[in-house]
Amino acid sequence: MKKILRSIPFLCLFVLSFNASALTPKEITCPSLSAIKAEGLSEIGVISYPPLAFAAFTFSEYDSEDVWGFVIEPIFADSDVKAMEEAKSILSQMSSEGVVIKIEGEEVCKYETNVDGVEAFAGKLEFGAGIQKFSRFLKK
Repeated sequence: MKKILRSIPFLCLFVLSFNASALTPKEITCPSLSAIKAEGLSEIGVISYPPLAFAAFTFSEYDSEDVWGFVIEPIFADSDVKAMEEAKSILSQMSSEGVVIKIEGEEVCKYETNVDGVEAFAGKLEFGAGIQKFSRFLKK
């Protein structure tokens, strides 16, 4: 009986540490730039007027089991067609993998565009969150 009583604190500590580690969020792994380039950009949306600015984006699993949103913004152009052409050109010239940063407590991946004032981000989307969650990052 004494052996059982002595092992209870150890057992409690083990259970608590196991539960704590299970609840600790894991750092995200950014989608590879090659997967993003392979998927391309599929949508364009106006983010400001005037001046007319667009965000080019797409949603995909890329090389993971999670759904991601990827965006390049702002793209200043006279039309959505020209903005998409410019965004695709920027994406094709990108060469650096994403790095994890925090925006409003959310971990997102930031990619270098090599174009002053133009940013690229990828963020995980939870089921049902869709564009509403993703659009918070468009204005950052």
